[in-house]
Amino acid sequence: MDLLAGANDSHIATLFERHSCFAMRVKVAGKDGASIVRSLPQAVLKLPWELRHFLTWDSGTELSKRRALAMATGFSICF
Repeated sequence: MDLLAGANDSHIATLFERHSCFAMRVKVAGKDGASIVRSLPQAVLKLPWELRHFLTWDSGTELSKRRALAMATGFSICF
């Protein structure tokens, strides 16, 4: 996963699975950890079951609430 910032303070979280090349984009309200936790669980749980083992994310400040995200999704989060 990675967070992209766009014009007018817009943000998109990207999910990419390397083996299958599955990609998903999720619009998030902000780049802070609380916005990520509010936006991602519903989208992440739509991933195919085979892709739900763990998430790898760069170590930016946007994942400061990673424990809450892990609890909301049941995923392990790695850096």
